Amino acid sequence: MANPTEPEILKLSYVDMGTLKVPPPEAQLWRFMDLAKLVSMLDHSALYFPVLASLNDELEGSSPRPPQTATDEERLRAYDTWQYNRTVLFVNCWHQSDDESAAMWALYGNQGVAVRTTFGLLSKAVHQCPSANPVPDLTVVGGMVDYLSPDETSPLAGASNPIADALRKLRWYDYEKEVRLIYHLRSNCERFASFPCAKKKGVWVKCSLPAAICAIVLAPRSPSFLEEAVRAVCTKFGLDPSLVQRSRIEQGVPSVWTFSDLSIRS
Repeated sequence: MANPTEPEILKLSYVDMGTLKVPPPEAQLWRFMDLAKLVSMLDHSALYFPVLASLNDELEGSSPRPPQTATDEERLRAYDTWQYNRTVLFVNCWHQSDDESAAMWALYGNQGVAVRTTFGLLSKAVHQCPSANPVPDLTVVGGMVDYLSPDETSPLAGASNPIADALRKLRWYDYEKEVRLIYHLRSNCERFASFPCAKKKGVWVKCSLPAAICAIVLAPRSPSFLEEAVRAVCTKFGLDPSLVQRSRIEQGVPSVWTFSDLSIRS
């Protein structure tokens, strides 16, 4: 009998969209988090996908502004579509970079860890049951986020592309260099007084994490007990403790330099 306190773990299939928005397999990805989130992720053998409506950015999923020629009816329809999409799109977010980011540490993990992987490994780890005709509600897709000007306008399209909306943010956030896995669950929308609301605030998606994790990097200047704790967590969940690494940021001046290189000469 299933434990009612345990969350449902969805078994979905990763499907390549086949567009230029999909990162190359070798693209390096980072997920910054605290230790509790790492333990939860490993304990569930899954990735957590919050619904767009639950994220801090209240403009998540918005399209470019309607043109000045748009009618009030067209503007209202575009707004309703945006609000609906925010209730049916779930995302798991990663930072794309060849190396660590001091800014991302400061914002998301200065007391925690960062899981490092590649897009190819991550997508394969989510991939569960390939099918020639994948069921939309049982698939995950992935892509790089576009960062747009808040003043950008676009002609109103005849039909919304929800996945494109989930891969769009305003350029205020372009430092995130975000790559997203996206799950589109159409049945997650319910309406109260005609306003769309999300039934689920987030979902867990099965992921073979041991096959995806390349390293677990500690935040710069982490105390030794955090390193010991993370290594113990790795051992508990069947990961090689040698995956745990200190941050390169704390290495300081490279050893190949000498004091004469750094001296101030008048």
